[in-house]
Amino acid sequence: MNVRNTADEIIRVNEQFYILASSSLADNRTQVLKHGDTFGVFDRRGDIEPVGQGAQGLYHEETRFLSKLVLKLEGERPILLSSSVKEDNRL
Repeated sequence: MNVRNTADEIIRVNEQFYILASSSLADNRTQVLKHGDTFGVFDRRGDIEPVGQGAQGLYHEETRFLSKLVLKLEGERPILLSSSVKEDNRL
C-alpha cells in the first residue's frame, strides 16, 4: 500500500495555503470539432479515451481513425484550467 504524506502536499505562501494536486475535478463533458467530413469527439482536456460508450475519437467520412490519444508531460496529465470551443472551432 502506498501512503502519501499530506503535509508535504500543503504549500504555504505568506498566509495563503495551496494543496498540491495531480488531477482536477472529474468532468465528463465532451468537445466536438468539425471540418468538412472530418470531426473529432474529445473529453474536456482534448484527449480521446476509450471509455463509456466509446464515442470519442477522430473520424473522417463516418470511419473512426483514432480511438485513443492522451497528452502527458513527464508522465502526468496536465491539469485543465479552462477550455471552450467557439462556433468556428477555435479553442
